[in-house]
Amino acid sequence: MEEKVTEDEDVVNLISVPGLSFFSAALIKSEIFDISRFSSFNRLCSYAGLAPRVSQSANKKNTGPISKNRRKMLQWILLEVVYHFIKAMPDKKEKFEIISKRKNVNTAKVALARDLLKVVYCILKEKRKFYNYKVRSVADAALVGV
Repeated sequence: MEEKVTEDEDVVNLISVPGLSFFSAALIKSEIFDISRFSSFNRLCSYAGLAPRVSQSANKKNTGPISKNRRKMLQWILLEVVYHFIKAMPDKKEKFEIISKRKNVNTAKVALARDLLKVVYCILKEKRKFYNYKVRSVADAALVGV
């Protein structure tokens, strides 16, 4: 499978994301197919079923659980690999812990799956590999000249 998958440039770029393997990257690519179909990240998020349900009338707005109108396999694979994505990135782990304390673990899992989908969206749109920016502290900037 690895031989067939490495022929696709998008799948190779997706494999660079922490937490995605050959299978998960190929499944995500096959479910999205062509990223140019989505004009924004919110449209892709709704397509994947990670957007909350919204019901509006006049000045009233009610939000509910995630939408049932979705691509089941895409939503499934994102929710399965999100724990590996969280383990690989400390800032995402911190966000997961904050949300899970305030809401619950499943809500935090969906929120981080949405973050993972945003990374996938940027990689496929820009046709580049994943790279993680290290957040530098003020002390690091001060020590550069030393």
